[in-house]
Amino acid sequence: LTNANGPVVAELCARLDAIPLAIELAAARAKSLTPEQILSGLEDSLRLLTGGSRVVLPRQQTLEASIAWSHNLLGGKERVLLRRLSVFAGGCDLVGAEGVCSDRDLLGEMDVLDALEHLIDQSLVNVNETGGVARYQLLETVRQYAARQLIEAGEIDMFMERHTAWYHRLALEVGPLAEGSRDLECFGLLLPERENLAATLARLKDMGRADDVAEIVVALATFWGYSAQAVIGSVWTTAALDLCGEQPSVTRGRLLLERSTLDAIAGRPHLVMTDAKAAVSLAEQFGDRRTSARARAFVAQLSAVFDLDSSVLAIRSAASDLRDEGDMYGEVACTVNLILAQLISGDLVGARATLRGSEDVVTRLGNRGMRNSWQAYRLLVCVVSGDPDGAEAGLRLLVARHERVDSMGLNLRARAQQMILANRGQMGPTPDELREQLREMERHDRLMWAIQSRVLIVTALHINGEHEEVRAYTDSTIAVAGPMLARTVAGPHLTGVQAALALGDLGDAKRRLGLAASLLGPGESKVLVTEFHVTRALVGRADGDLVGAESDVHLALSVAVEQGMMGQVLLCFELLAGLAACHGSWPEAARLAGAAQQQREDRKLGLRVEPHRSQHAADLVAARAALGDVAFDTAFDEGRRLSLDEVVAFAQRTRGERGRPTIGWLSLTPTERRVADLARAGLSNAGIAKELLMGAETVKTHLSRIYAKVGVANRTRLAALTPPPAA
Repeated sequence: LTNANGPVVAELCARLDAIPLAIELAAARAKSLTPEQILSGLEDSLRLLTGGSRVVLPRQQTLEASIAWSHNLLGGKERVLLRRLSVFAGGCDLVGAEGVCSDRDLLGEMDVLDALEHLIDQSLVNVNETGGVARYQLLETVRQYAARQLIEAGEIDMFMERHTAWYHRLALEVGPLAEGSRDLECFGLLLPERENLAATLARLKDMGRADDVAEIVVALATFWGYSAQAVIGSVWTTAALDLCGEQPSVTRGRLLLERSTLDAIAGRPHLVMTDAKAAVSLAEQFGDRRTSARARAFVAQLSAVFDLDSSVLAIRSAASDLRDEGDMYGEVACTVNLILAQLISGDLVGARATLRGSEDVVTRLGNRGMRNSWQAYRLLVCVVSGDPDGAEAGLRLLVARHERVDSMGLNLRARAQQMILANRGQMGPTPDELREQLREMERHDRLMWAIQSRVLIVTALHINGEHEEVRAYTDSTIAVAGPMLARTVAGPHLTGVQAALALGDLGDAKRRLGLAASLLGPGESKVLVTEFHVTRALVGRADGDLVGAESDVHLALSVAVEQGMMGQVLLCFELLAGLAACHGSWPEAARLAGAAQQQREDRKLGLRVEPHRSQHAADLVAARAALGDVAFDTAFDEGRRLSLDEVVAFAQRTRGERGRPTIGWLSLTPTERRVADLARAGLSNAGIAKELLMGAETVKTHLSRIYAKVGVANRTRLAALTPPPAA
């Protein structure tokens, strides 16, 4: 036994049900076979495990002889039940044993329990409790022996078919319960039967019974999605599609929708949008209103990052159609999809409104899975908004239920814990703990969620101040995402920028910022856009571009205030304080810093990370030195007394304190100056919008103000002017 073969030997012992004789016979084969060869030979362990010691009784010389000796001691009914139990994969409950194994001649339904008890007494059947229900299972070596007996009795075809029919019916009757108030009952009945359901699907697939496979897959899809089996469900859905062929049909449309949904849950994005759009097309072609509405809502959710307004309208339209169809689960799923779409796009205001308006219908449906998704997204809104108290309450509720343990739940819990504890100055999930979570995702081929785990690791490293590790791990995360998922790692790009600044590597920071900018567009998530402007402001200040930095901070502040992202709002106050210090506006710097500090204390948002943490501390020292202790404390305390609305108003008008005139080039705000410079460089409105991550209409408004202030009628006249150097 070595470290190298230890895992194989452990699996061997488990496969042999830890039977001493079986292990002894397997060990005897080690003279001529490797552990791996012995393990692969266990498909026919009765033939492999022979050749025991010649000095023991014959029944102890081979595994088959030992089992046969026990078998010969059984009565007739026990022998019948034993061989028929061999058709089950992973065991069965009493109802299943009675339903599949009994008949009118050899084993009546009332005989099954007595026969089972006798087999348990003879150690031929194991009994375990699952969810308060006894389950009976043959040891694998016994099952192989019993299966031979079933063949010899000429019963193999009959009882394989009875097993298939039993679990086919179970899937159709119980699977749909996953979409109602009895979803926990559904999981309790189906989870222990996973191996039997898989065996049934495999048997039907081998027989080419495409309609039956498709029927079971559609019935089980929601169960798979909410029981951490999305990858398994996707595999079986693909098998059903292959059996059905390319011919357009209602069934094919439903299967494509289920596969796209399961792949999205599993974090396997490659065919999600293609399948969902194809499902819409087929459903509309064949008048399948329910599938059409569900698929349209799903496509809209996936498109939200590109066009939120259209997506919201499409999801609401689909929800209305599903309401007309009496599909409450579909209606609630649309609502949950809408919340997710709003979160993806960074529309926190819309997400909060949808959460408030949907609580009643979610409660009336009574579906735990949907309720938990709804609760998870409410928690995520608190996390993104910078609401530690709300996040902590939501996290307690989610953890107490112990129901959401899939990939999304694991990532969300870790993210919430990270945010809550970091703002208290405590350690959240460590990078090593998150790496273990990552390994779990990768083991199950959950690429999207593996990337999200990597994002959490990058954040944890950044909070810990491990800046070189941040850069290295950011680069490896970008490589894992590849071109297809490049937009999902724009956030780590920005964290990498901040790590480079913390290390004093301005060149690398600017390079990484350029890469991040190339991934973003005018329709990008408001959360990500805010983070981008904040990060670019940090780079701008480090590079001496104070006008650009101030413009970026105000762009970030505007979105953060609108969406209620308190963490970013307070960061913007402090960045503006630092820029005021750079301009020598020391009272303004002290007031903004005091206001931000008071709001941080009130809202329990204490987290600052590098390079901002050190820069902010240095700005405070400089302001105190310039003003003196008394004047600094007076201004700082004035800021502390301001309400949030008063601080926002003060921050938005403080640039006037630096003497900006009302007309001419020097009257332009930093954002207007950047728009003017880009327009003079020949960029179109769309090009300016892309560069500054704002809407085209916003660019048009800025240009109108610029023309009025500098006294020109159009961009041609604007380009002909020679502006003074930026302040």
